[in-house]
Amino acid sequence: MLQSRKKRREEWPQKGAKGAEKKRRIAARKKKKGRKKNQMKRHVGKKKPVPLAFKPDLDEAAKRWDAFYAGDMIDRPIVCVTAPKDGAKLVKGSDYYERAHGDLDDVIERGLAAGENTFYGGEAIPAFWLSFGPDEVAVFTGAELRWSDDSRDTNWSAPYVDDWSKALPLSLKADHPLWRRMLDFYRRAADRLAGKMLLTPPRPPHQHGPPRRHQRPPAAVHGPHRAA
Repeated sequence: MLQSRKKRREEWPQKGAKGAEKKRRIAARKKKKGRKKNQMKRHVGKKKPVPLAFKPDLDEAAKRWDAFYAGDMIDRPIVCVTAPKDGAKLVKGSDYYERAHGDLDDVIERGLAAGENTFYGGEAIPAFWLSFGPDEVAVFTGAELRWSDDSRDTNWSAPYVDDWSKALPLSLKADHPLWRRMLDFYRRAADRLAGKMLLTPPRPPHQHGPPRRHQRPPAAVHGPHRAA
């Protein structure tokens, strides 16, 4: 009896230390959870994104993207994961030539099928890319779009400015066939993919990823001596 009491008295400090450590860990978790909640609140926009059938957790992903572009981080870096779903069927994507000259409805249906068969994890967001090529913005202002015989997914725009005093200000050519086709492309895609996928706008030339501060203008908009 005396020995067991003595043993318990010797164990009390250890149990007390373990209890204090447990309380410290619980308090740290609560603090971290509260900090994450406050960060989430700080990056909530005035309007919540419309839910997407292919991305049920879009609201949370949008908050993390808002934090990223604000130079902040909620509780971890941005993570984008895509993978085929179980039993997914392989869907052939479209190339630049098909989007510029092919059947738009068929292109959209294939994009929809690809979205249905893809898992979007983390901050990956289902989106349909509408583009006719890297320098399409230059083409919309009057440049000529040229194609490679070796690849339907390669094109470029030819420089067309000879005199900047006559070329400026640059503007979209509302009657350009490819510009009218792009508007039609967006209308059809918006109707077919509503509530399922986002539509991405045309990218500025040479841009891959977030916008850069000193982005070069379209190659075709440069004068001939600056096109290289």
